[in-house]
Amino acid sequence: MNTPEIPSTPPPSQPAKKSKRGLIIGAAVVVLVICIACSGLVFLISSASGKLDDGLTAMNDGDCETAIGYFDEVTDSPWTVEEDKAAATTGKQICRKYLNLVDLQDSGDLVGAVTGYDDFMSDHADSPLTGLVEEKAKVVLVSDPAELAEPTVCTRLDNFLDRGWLTNQADNLADFYRLCGDAFIQAGDYSNAVIVLQRFLIGYPDHPEYTPVEANLAKATVAEAREAGAGTIAPPQSTGGSGSGPAIVVIQNDSPEEISLVFSGPEASFETLVPCETCEDYTTSPEFCPEEGPIGRYELPAGTYEVVVKSISDSGVTPFTGTWELTPGEQYYSCFF
Repeated sequence: MNTPEIPSTPPPSQPAKKSKRGLIIGAAVVVLVICIACSGLVFLISSASGKLDDGLTAMNDGDCETAIGYFDEVTDSPWTVEEDKAAATTGKQICRKYLNLVDLQDSGDLVGAVTGYDDFMSDHADSPLTGLVEEKAKVVLVSDPAELAEPTVCTRLDNFLDRGWLTNQADNLADFYRLCGDAFIQAGDYSNAVIVLQRFLIGYPDHPEYTPVEANLAKATVAEAREAGAGTIAPPQSTGGSGSGPAIVVIQNDSPEEISLVFSGPEASFETLVPCETCEDYTTSPEFCPEEGPIGRYELPAGTYEVVVKSISDSGVTPFTGTWELTPGEQYYSCFF
């Protein structure tokens, strides 16, 4: 009898070996995906940077509306690097400021436009738009100065001259000085009024408006002295006269300082007296005039005059003002020490 064979226990199953080829292919796919993603990111960053370049090119050409469109794309893109975003933001701000100023000019706000152009040149001196700003500012400044003579513009006349915006505009500059003097007086800014009115008188002695400007300068000088806390001088002493014709005022300078005399009244008059070389400074008023210094003799139409006497050679000397009634043909005498 045959003994039945007992089947042997099958060997345990072995894990299937992975194909090296399969691993290589899988890795290659991952690398490919990463490369595609990186390429896409580089493309997006490059695209944003290209938009920035387009915006800067448009800005250089003076086309701010187009430039702002490009700058918006740069700042709105999530792929824009911070440096490009900052450059685009700055470009937008400068372009919008420029376009706002152009709108002011186009709408007739010439004061706002020209003061804005001046600020623009100070704030953005390296901007590619400065050439356009200068051209537009010059166009504004050839307008009637009466439309522009406000203190906010008048205080910038030196800026406009330094920038060359008033070159070859002598007539306009004369009117600016004259009208700005009026504007400063109305605003109570007498020091600036004195400055621009003096420039007018020095620069345009043959101008048809010379006499009224001289009168305004005298008024502004009196007001400036009083605002500065000037002392008060008594009216001059009458020494007799004919009773007809102009009044005659004799002033003697008994001080070691050169003095200026300003008469503001029926006629404006500006006079100077050289210093007294032998006179001294007094700590208290002498009982009588020393009567040692140079003498000035001035004929003036009769009337009421506001008078300023101040030192030219020493700005630390307090000016003096007074109101003088001068009658026809009368002669007066006063001395200063």
